Amino acid sequence: MGRSRFSKRSSILPVAEWPAVDVECFVGEDKILVANRIQAIRMYLAGLPHTQIAADSGIIRSEVHRLLKRCCEVAADGRIWGFRALAPNMHIKNYERTAPVVCVPGEANNGSTGALGQLFERYPMLQKLVHELYLPREPKNKFHDVRMRICDLHNKFIRWLEEHGLQPNEWPLSTKTEGLEALRAYCNSLSSPYPEQWVRARAGEQAAARLTVGRGIEPIVPTMRPFNAVQLDFHKVDSASMISITSPFGVEIKVPLPRWYVGAIVEERYDLIIGAVLALEINPSADSVLETIESAIIPLVAGSKSCALAIGLGNKVFPNQMFEQLAGQGFSILRMDNGWSNVAFDVIDNVVDTIGCAVHLGPVKAWWGRDTIERVFGQTTRSGLQRSPCTYGSGPLDSRKNNPEQNAVAFELKLSDITSALEHQILLQNCSPTGALMMGSPMDALAAAIDNYGSTFIPSPLPATTQELPLLMYHTDIVTVRGNRKKGERPYVKVGPWRYTNEIISSDFALIGQHLKIYSSLRDARIAYAVCVETGEVLGKLLPPNRWQEVEISWSVRSILNREGTNHRRKVRREMHSDDWAGTLATATAIEDTNGMNKANVRKAALAVAKAAAKQAPLNHPSEHESDGTPSVRRDREAAQSGSSMQSLFLDVPFNIKSLHQPE
Repeated sequence: MGRSRFSKRSSILPVAEWPAVDVECFVGEDKILVANRIQAIRMYLAGLPHTQIAADSGIIRSEVHRLLKRCCEVAADGRIWGFRALAPNMHIKNYERTAPVVCVPGEANNGSTGALGQLFERYPMLQKLVHELYLPREPKNKFHDVRMRICDLHNKFIRWLEEHGLQPNEWPLSTKTEGLEALRAYCNSLSSPYPEQWVRARAGEQAAARLTVGRGIEPIVPTMRPFNAVQLDFHKVDSASMISITSPFGVEIKVPLPRWYVGAIVEERYDLIIGAVLALEINPSADSVLETIESAIIPLVAGSKSCALAIGLGNKVFPNQMFEQLAGQGFSILRMDNGWSNVAFDVIDNVVDTIGCAVHLGPVKAWWGRDTIERVFGQTTRSGLQRSPCTYGSGPLDSRKNNPEQNAVAFELKLSDITSALEHQILLQNCSPTGALMMGSPMDALAAAIDNYGSTFIPSPLPATTQELPLLMYHTDIVTVRGNRKKGERPYVKVGPWRYTNEIISSDFALIGQHLKIYSSLRDARIAYAVCVETGEVLGKLLPPNRWQEVEISWSVRSILNREGTNHRRKVRREMHSDDWAGTLATATAIEDTNGMNKANVRKAALAVAKAAAKQAPLNHPSEHESDGTPSVRRDREAAQSGSSMQSLFLDVPFNIKSLHQPE
C-alpha cells in the first residue's frame, strides 16, 4: 500500500525555509502567474484538496505536482530551488544539447550552444583533465604548471582530442577558434560549484584565506559597546631613516634603521586609536607589544620631560588622557595576529593575568581579519609616512621611491619630530568627522557614550593595585647579585648598563651569587622591583644610579643609547687620536721637566702643553663618558689629586689639565 498524500507532503522541507521571491518584482500577467503558483503550492502543502486549490488558484492537480517537483530540485548554490523555480521561463537545469553540431570549417561558433557539454559527455576523461589542469590541488612534480593559462590549457585540450580520434570536421576542430571561448566560459563557470578551489588555484592561498570573511554569518561576539574588543598590530614603516636621539646629557646619538614600526591599539566600536608606541626595531619585540598595551590602559602625563619613544608625551592624543573615567580602562577581547612577538609567553600570560581579557590570535598576514586597524594604518600612512622622501613606497614599483637610503642620510630625522608627526596623525584619526558615525568624530562618539548613562558604555577599570604596580606588564630579567665583601663592595645587581640596589640588598652579603627576578618598567627604566628566585622573597623597589634618578628614560631608549652610543664613542675617540700614545708620552715628559718650578709656573707650562696638544687632536665632544660610567673629566681630576703625573700618560684628553684646578 502506497504512502498517503499527507505523509508525502510532511516529508518536504517546511515552506518557511524555502528560498522566497518577491511577487512585486514581476509585472502584468507574470505577476498574477507567480502569485497563483505560490498560492497553489502553499495550499497543497497545507493539506487542502485539489478541488479547492484549482478553484482558488486556477492550477490543476498535475500542474501542482509538476511545480512542486521543480521547487524541490537542488540548485547550484546547494539549496533547493524553492519558490524561485516558479518564476516564468526559469531554467532549473543546464542546457543539454542532443542534436549534433553542424558547422562549416572555418566559420564562427554560431549554432554550437551546448556543444562543449555534449563533448564532455562523449569524453568524460577530457572533462576530468580540464578540471585537474585548471584547478590543480597540489603540484604532482617539479614541472607542474601551478596556474595554467587558458591558451595553454586549450592547446592541451585540442591535442588530447586529436590523439583520441576526433575528426577535423567535428566540433571544435571544425570552427575558427576551435572552441577557445567555450572552454574559457566553462572554466570561469567552475567558480560557482567550486569557489574555494577556484580561488586557491587561480588567485593564490592569500585570496583563498580571505574567503572566510564576508560569509554573511553573524559574529559570535558582536561589538555592541565601546572597549568590548580592541585590535593590536604593528605597522612597518618602509622608510630608510637616520633617527637622531638626544640623550638627557645633551649628546645626539644617530640610529640608522632600514625600517621601523609603529604599534597601535584600535577600539573596534568607533575606530578609535587608544594607544600607540614607536618601536625603533628591525622586528617588533614582546616588550614593544606590552608597552603598546600599557599605553592604552595607563595614561601618560603629557608635557613631561623624558627621553622616551612613547607617543602622547607632547600632547594629549589618547582617550585615557582626555577622560579621567578611562584611566586604567580594560577591555574584553584583544585581537592580534599570530606573529612571533605576539604569541610570546611574556605577552599572552601577562595580558591574560593582568587585564583578564580573551586573546584572539588570527592568522599572520591576514589583514582582512583585523580590517579596522589595517584601515586606520592605511589612512595614517597615506597622509603622512609615505610622503617622506625616505619612503620605500607601497611596493617595488611605487613611483614615490627615490633613493631612500641617500635621502635618509641627507634628511636626518629627530625622534621628537617623529613622535610629533605621529601624534598629529592620531589626532586626525580620533577627532575627524567620519561618515560611519554620521559625520561625528570617534572622540565625540566616545564622549557621548560616557556622558549618557543609558548608553552601552560600561566602565571597567582595572583594580587600583594593578594600575599602580602592574608588574606583569613589566620587562623581566633573571640576574645574579654581584659584590665583594673583601673589597668592601656592597651587593648590587646590574640590569642593562645600570647598577641597581636598595637597603635590603646592599646590607645582605649573603645574597651575593643568588638569582633575582627583576621587574623593570618599560615606560620608565628607573622603576624596578626585585624578587629572590630561590626563596620568593620580595626585596622591594630598587634604586637606579644617582645620576639617573632625576632623568625619565624608557627601557627602549636606554637600550638604543647604550647600543648606538658605544659606536658613537668609538668614533669620537678615533677622531681624538686616542691611540697616539707617543704624543701623550711627550706631554707627560714635558710635565715632569717642571719639577723645579713653583706651582704657578707649573700651571702655565701645563696649560701651554695642553693647548699645543689640542691643536693636533681637537676634541669633538668633551662630555663623552667612559665605559665604566665615570666621566673622563672626573678621572683626570682624580689622577691629578693622586700626585702622579704618569697616570695621565694614556689619557685621551690631554687638554683637560685645565680642569685639574677647578674647584670640586
